[in-house]
Amino acid sequence: LETFIFGHPAQISLLGIQFLWTADMQGALTQAKVDKTIMNKTMKKTDAMLKEMIVITTRPTLGKNDRQNLETCITVHVHQRDTSED
Repeated sequence: LETFIFGHPAQISLLGIQFLWTADMQGALTQAKVDKTIMNKTMKKTDAMLKEMIVITTRPTLGKNDRQNLETCITVHVHQRDTSED
């Protein structure tokens, strides 16, 4: 995740995270009829990615631009997670 976020421009990183979330949610919704636990599993995956991004922000060596880009990704990911919970 870290390599992807910092290896691309902010817009591409953000788009990639959104694509991943969309694919995960679409797959979970498709499988929800046969697997009643899939939404919980998908939410745990989403939360794990969010926690990983938060840990990265605590590094003192993180540059200003990288920190700002990561914080933007976190903000969007939190909104996506909140949407999935509904």
